[in-house]
Amino acid sequence: MYIVKCGNCTPLGERAGVTAASVRAGFSAISISEKFEDEAWEPVRLGLAEYMNEYLNIEEQFQELAYSALKEVVSFFPENNIRVAQIPLIVGLPEGRPGLPTQLSKSLEQKLFEASKNVNIPFSMDFILQGHTSCLSALEQARNRLESNEFCVVGGVDSYDDKGTIQWLEKSIKRLFCSTTDDGFVPGQAAGFVLLASEETVSKHQLSPFAKILSIASDEESNNYDTGKNSTSGALTKTIKRVLEVIPEDTQIDEVYSTQNGEKYSAIEYAYSIANVGARLKEVSNMVAPYTCWGDLGAASVPVLFGLMTEAGKKGYAKGPLNLVAAANLGTQRASALVELLNLN
Repeated sequence: MYIVKCGNCTPLGERAGVTAASVRAGFSAISISEKFEDEAWEPVRLGLAEYMNEYLNIEEQFQELAYSALKEVVSFFPENNIRVAQIPLIVGLPEGRPGLPTQLSKSLEQKLFEASKNVNIPFSMDFILQGHTSCLSALEQARNRLESNEFCVVGGVDSYDDKGTIQWLEKSIKRLFCSTTDDGFVPGQAAGFVLLASEETVSKHQLSPFAKILSIASDEESNNYDTGKNSTSGALTKTIKRVLEVIPEDTQIDEVYSTQNGEKYSAIEYAYSIANVGARLKEVSNMVAPYTCWGDLGAASVPVLFGLMTEAGKKGYAKGPLNLVAAANLGTQRASALVELLNLN
């Protein structure tokens, strides 16, 4: 599978290029919220897309974020004068949690159909509710979709900007970074989508893809956060080792893109995985995990990381062609992907 276009809508910008440039410059969109306070009456920090209407409810936030990111991706078709009969669209959403509408996928589906009207291409839509690992699960499904379709879009959208969700993070699972919990994460919001094409499609339309997906793997972590134990990264390490099987043992990874979010648990899990496969990395410090720029992006994390990766290749500051994506959701699922950047500048 080949990546031919990325689009996103993040706290740092409404387009993939703007987001990547802002991350590279070290900008941060994390600010003190005027809407939410923790149990000690201290304001909560959030990573928000403040250019959006601040009065949108959670359902409307998902709709606006996803619509903006998807619109950037499907602009590929008029730009390249390509018409297709249908595009499979696989959207990653968060795992079930307080604050989310029960009919979120249905309302989101209606909004995203508006983006399809702009390019006059109908979507066949599916949703995966696995949080941070959703997009990588979607990539596994995209392989099958590309056997009968020229293109496939995968991605994700998430937002924690809801009172019920914030209270759940702080009081129920103790994972909100605030004055009562210093070992938590800053909630964020974003959407990201990736347009994939098969090798035959790339040849047919003489496309110049940005990257090639070499392998994907997933597994379940037994020592997840809810067990109260530190992860030994058994599952994440397995997925990394599996995706590396497609390249020679003496070939090293140039850079790692990680969904870790600032929690001690996720930092330890990532550290163990690197200790287990460190010899396969050129430099263990070559890691991109910009949670200090926007907090935790949930189901949007991986597609946004793909956007950062492809922009690094386009602009000439990528560490090299081989990149590893390592993802862990808030539950038990862990997943990885190996991606080769093409036509590096």
